[in-house]
Amino acid sequence: MVIEITLHNMRTLSVQDRLTRFVDMPWAIRCDRLSEMGNFEGRGVSREEAIKVFRAKASLAMTVKDMQLAKYLRRTARIGVRYGFLELWCWCVPLPCHTEVIRDAILDILDGGDRIRGVDK
Repeated sequence: MVIEITLHNMRTLSVQDRLTRFVDMPWAIRCDRLSEMGNFEGRGVSREEAIKVFRAKASLAMTVKDMQLAKYLRRTARIGVRYGFLELWCWCVPLPCHTEVIRDAILDILDGGDRIRGVDK
């Protein structure tokens, strides 16, 4: 199954939209640190290193399949299937961001895979 997944910057939303968008539009997925899929690995390391650590964590979650992150990723994939598209929102976009890892993981889930692109087994 193919769905469209777009990445967006939270700064483009008004304060009111930040309060309502993620409730009114289930295909809009908040991926910042206030969400279940936020990248908490970024403190004290470079952006690239934080994304690398998040990618490894997501890959492990997909392998173990019962980690909380894997559950969130599968739930988000189901939402994408239901609506045909997803919007992933974080403060980093368009800079390199862990939402790219989330997008890859969702696409891999939909392809029936259990690994995340960019991680060697």
